[in-house]
Amino acid sequence: MKIASPLCLVFPLCLVLLTSLCGCSTDSGPVRATWSYVELTKEQGGIKETGDKHSLRSGGDEMYEIHGKRLEVVTVTSKKARFRLSVDSADKKEAELQSGSSEDLWLGTFGVRIHVEKIGPL
Repeated sequence: MKIASPLCLVFPLCLVLLTSLCGCSTDSGPVRATWSYVELTKEQGGIKETGDKHSLRSGGDEMYEIHGKRLEVVTVTSKKARFRLSVDSADKKEAELQSGSSEDLWLGTFGVRIHVEKIGPL
C-alpha cells in the first residue's frame, strides 16, 4: 500500500486558501459589462452630445437600435468588451474597451461615445 505524500494533500488546500484570500476566482463564469453611451453629432464648431446618457449592463451578443443604426455588444470577457456600430454589413466601426475607458465610434456625422464603467461577474 502506497501512502500519499503530505505535499499532495496540502497543495489543494493551499490553492483554495490562496484564491479566497486574494479574491481570485478559479472558474471562468459569465461576466457582464456596466457601460453607457451618448449620441454624438459633428457640427461646424466641433462635436455635440445629443440625447440622454443611457446606462446598461450586458453580457455580450446584444443589439440596440439608434436612429436606424445598430450598436452591438459583440463580446464581453473578464478584461474587455467589444462594441460595433453599423448601418449594414459593409459600413461598421468597432472598439474594444477595458474597464474605465471610453471611445467614440463614428459613421459619417453620427457617432456614439461609449464608456465602460466596469467588467465583472454576474
